[in-house]
Amino acid sequence: MDQLLHTFSIFNHWSQSLPIYLQVFLGMMAFFLACAAAGFLVYGLLLILQRLSHFRPLSSLTGVIGFSLTLCLGWLMYIFIPLAIIALSNHENLNMALLTQTMGPYFGVFLLISLSFADTLESKGLWANKNLTAPAKLFSTSLWVLAFGVPAIKQLHQLKLQK
Repeated sequence: MDQLLHTFSIFNHWSQSLPIYLQVFLGMMAFFLACAAAGFLVYGLLLILQRLSHFRPLSSLTGVIGFSLTLCLGWLMYIFIPLAIIALSNHENLNMALLTQTMGPYFGVFLLISLSFADTLESKGLWANKNLTAPAKLFSTSLWVLAFGVPAIKQLHQLKLQK
């Protein structure tokens, strides 16, 4: 396993004898495979955290961890990647001052939307599990706020069907 990781990490070393188009193709294929693997790992982690948030002793801890994970993933998807694409297309540099200035408003808006959505669900009585802690409810609503919260969207449809 060590040898495989070492070989993969020095990609240019073993691909120098290949034609340039094949090097580019292999590099892009490795990039897309790594992005897909990371996406599936994060998706699986969110599923596990969502399941663990229904277990009462771990509900608060998994709620806090899950909410902070969705908060960071949302900032990465909605703020950092578009800023990086815009900066790279205009040949500008991204600096840490600009990135940290975007964090405060985004985190505030994300928290506000998640809290208002949780309060709306609470007032309408749409929670299937009434004894969830506040961080677990916040984590569930933050999954709904994110675009890739497919398991949470399925759960919302099930809740609507039950009512």
